Amino acid sequence: MSYEQGGVQEYWLIDSVWERAEFYTLGADGLYQQRASEDDILTSLVLPGFRLDLRWLWADPLPPLRQTLRELGILA
Repeated sequence: MSYEQGGVQEYWLIDSVWERAEFYTLGADGLYQQRASEDDILTSLVLPGFRLDLRWLWADPLPPLRQTLRELGILA
C-alpha cells in the first residue's frame, strides 16, 4: 500500500548524512506536493502546533533538550 492509498496527509524525509530534509503534503488531487520550509522552520499541517527548526538537526553539538522543548512550547 502506498502513502496515497493509506491517506497519509503529510510525510517528512530527513537525511542526516547529506543534511537534507524534504516535506510532502497530500493535495486535493491525491498527489503529493513538496513543501518548502520558511526560515529553516517547518510547521506541520497535520499536527497542530508542531514545528521543526531544521538548524536543530544539523547543529553540532545538538541544542539542549530543555531549550528545544521551551522553543516548542512544551516546557514553560
